Amino acid sequence: MLRIKNILPVFVVLLFLGVASTAFAQVSCNVASTPVSRDSATGLTEPAGDITFTCTQGGSNPSTAGATISVSYGITITNDTNTPAVGQGYLASKPIAVGVQVSGTAVCPAVTGVSVSNTTGQVVITMGSVAPGTTLGNSCSYTLTGVLLGIAGSGATSVVATVSVSPGNNLLITAGQNTPTVVTSVLSPLVTVTGTTLGPGVVPTTGVSTSFSTVFSIAVTENYIDMFRDSTTFNSGASSNGVQLLFTFAGIPTGAQIQNCAMLATSGVTTGISSTTATPAAPTITLTVGAGINLSAIDKITLKCGLSAADVGGPATSFATGATTTLPLAAGSITVTVSLAPIGTALSATNAVLNSPTTTGQIPRYTGPSFGPFNVINIIPLTTHMIFPFVSVGNGFDTGLVIANTTADPYGGTKFGGAAAAAGPVTVAFYPSSGTPFCVSTGAGAATVAGIASCTTVTAGAGLTSGTIASGGSWTVLLSAIVAQVTGAPTAFSGYGFGIANFPFAHPTAFVADAAFSGKFAAGGPALVLQNPAVTGRNAFPTGGLAESLGH
Repeated sequence: MLRIKNILPVFVVLLFLGVASTAFAQVSCNVASTPVSRDSATGLTEPAGDITFTCTQGGSNPSTAGATISVSYGITITNDTNTPAVGQGYLASKPIAVGVQVSGTAVCPAVTGVSVSNTTGQVVITMGSVAPGTTLGNSCSYTLTGVLLGIAGSGATSVVATVSVSPGNNLLITAGQNTPTVVTSVLSPLVTVTGTTLGPGVVPTTGVSTSFSTVFSIAVTENYIDMFRDSTTFNSGASSNGVQLLFTFAGIPTGAQIQNCAMLATSGVTTGISSTTATPAAPTITLTVGAGINLSAIDKITLKCGLSAADVGGPATSFATGATTTLPLAAGSITVTVSLAPIGTALSATNAVLNSPTTTGQIPRYTGPSFGPFNVINIIPLTTHMIFPFVSVGNGFDTGLVIANTTADPYGGTKFGGAAAAAGPVTVAFYPSSGTPFCVSTGAGAATVAGIASCTTVTAGAGLTSGTIASGGSWTVLLSAIVAQVTGAPTAFSGYGFGIANFPFAHPTAFVADAAFSGKFAAGGPALVLQNPAVTGRNAFPTGGLAESLGH
């Protein structure tokens, strides 16, 4: 009995040593990563950082052939072990691969297989067996590279992979090292675009004018310093293009075009514009980030159309009509939507990797974001806005009003950059010095007046043809005749009037006289003409220039 008690502790020690020697015979792998600092939250081909497995032989026994290391990203993987490759049309090859580096005298076999599950976001590495007799402590390093992630829609703010190994193969991951970070930050790619930075431009419905500026520009700013990359710096050059901005126009009239457009960048990149024009049939302009983009500072890229004298040595318009354009143009707006591009999907409809760099498999590609639409050109009726500073009726006085339509004279024709002959109705709003403002118009389509619910149609006076003043004609009317046709209008008041003619080059005048026109009293002269408020509002004075004038 004593002898058994003496032998038992020795047996336990031997058993422990046997177990320990088995454990020490296993291959232990340290895990380290070289994470990418920033990726786009809307990117579909965002690079993941490399993961390195440094595996050290712990004794004379090898790991079992066929042991696997599984790396799960939790995000869709959008390439595979064949894509991207030069043979597919990409600028460089960088498919998913595992490279081997040897330390000391270790015998390090290549991996026997790398498989990718795109939809589950997993890469499985099948390892070879480390040969017996490897010097203790020497190591083999295996680096997983080339993984592209479809981060868009994942909601991730960073990407941390999960590493696991197949059990029973004498291959272990060092405790606490199974969650390497591969993307430090996932960020919104662009600062919110809120509209035009210059403009919008203004075009009259006549389509021809030298009086209005049509210059407009839209600036897009990256949200982090290396969001904008050219094709040589995205994914180490394994790409099909640089980051792009897509400008999509809507509302361009038939036969017209947006023109004289250029790409401007804060870092000096001035190339990479797909077209300098946009038409109804080809309404997009693409800006592609080119070589020289600054990767260490925030960049701003601008599309500017209708270049200034400083840009091209002389003023240029952003809008032009053609032989098939119907004039007058319909009043409205030309808009643009701005998107980060190319826009695509992560995988095909059958969850296959997209590997056509000219169609659906561009690297990089995105799901946006898109901003807008924003007004870039406002097409406005070419109207004339007028102020009659003093009008009076009743109490022994009356006011004569005259509005001439001078579009028939040679200086109003398109030959001189003006408007073609055009007829149109007129609206006049009256503002009594005490009392409620009221409004009259001569016919259908006349302008409305803010703050007055409706305008009464009147036929008083001479010179109207179906409610319009013909080109070359004049409307002459007495204020007493106007108020006689407006229910509820005061028959006696003094104040001022505001007129809008639906044609250009209207020239107004007014005179106040005794009601009997006996010649005992008469005073008046040309009324004030305003700049079109769609171009320069009255509140632009004095910084915006003289907004009203007798210069007509």
